[in-house]
Amino acid sequence: MFLYSLFSNFEMPALLVVLLAYILALMIALSIHEFAHAFVANREGDLTAKAYGRLSLNPFAHIDPIGLIFLLLVGFGWAKPVPINPLHMKNGKKSVVKVSIAGVIANLILSIIFSFFFALTLALDESVTFYLFLQQFCGYTMTINFVFFVFNLLPIYPLDGFNLIASLSKQDNAFLNLMYKYGFWILLLLYITRIFDYILVFLQMAILNPLFNLWLMILF
Repeated sequence: MFLYSLFSNFEMPALLVVLLAYILALMIALSIHEFAHAFVANREGDLTAKAYGRLSLNPFAHIDPIGLIFLLLVGFGWAKPVPINPLHMKNGKKSVVKVSIAGVIANLILSIIFSFFFALTLALDESVTFYLFLQQFCGYTMTINFVFFVFNLLPIYPLDGFNLIASLSKQDNAFLNLMYKYGFWILLLLYITRIFDYILVFLQMAILNPLFNLWLMILF
């Protein structure tokens, strides 16, 4: 089980604290990603997301219960997609591009911010109240948002990377048709074969780890 692999090193009551930190970090990452899509769409003139109550930081406006359960159990899931109408956007394709990348940019910014906070928690005394929660929450928020950033940039339907390509290309082409037809199965194959894990580890070592080490150098 996915959760067991994450928390098998903890015992009660620390396990409950770490689990709470993980779930909270996951809900924040999901919410900020979807809110960013809705916010930018609204700024670009499309009020569809706002009309559906998606212009909100409330996690329950964005979380799909089944998708959340899958995320918790197997590490692969989804949130409710933000409804948009490109016809209402004031700058056409340019607006769609902005909406497409808004979620991943928000996740990247949050990951960078919490990489600093995570480094900062290492300076705290372990006897500080909520030390374990703070450290795990900052660590999970940093990591989960980075995972969302990388994963959603994959050019596979229905991810943001695919939407970005679709907004910049002709609607009837072989690549788009292939992805519309087989996108889900390609994602499932990436998950089963763990190919995405290798991509993620490489980018984490190339981007996130050096950034974290930079904060450590500055703070210590």
